[in-house]
Amino acid sequence: ELPVMFSEENGGSFDFERWNVHRSAGRYGRLLIGILFGVTTRRIGVTVSLLVAFSGMVDVYSNMARASSMMPEVELPLTPFE
Repeated sequence: ELPVMFSEENGGSFDFERWNVHRSAGRYGRLLIGILFGVTTRRIGVTVSLLVAFSGMVDVYSNMARASSMMPEVELPLTPFE
């Protein structure tokens, strides 16, 4: 039985050179780049960015409210996360 190859190069099978490229530790760097700039990251990027921005604004407001007694302190319920 021949090994499975996901591209049609070389008739769809591994040779020794392709196997060495596949099993090298450098492939993890290539996979990491694919994760950071892949389709899934682009799909959730806007949502994650908005969540990070909101969290940052809550932190800034919390620090300002702690420093000034004129601003009310706001607490968000953690009920959905408990």
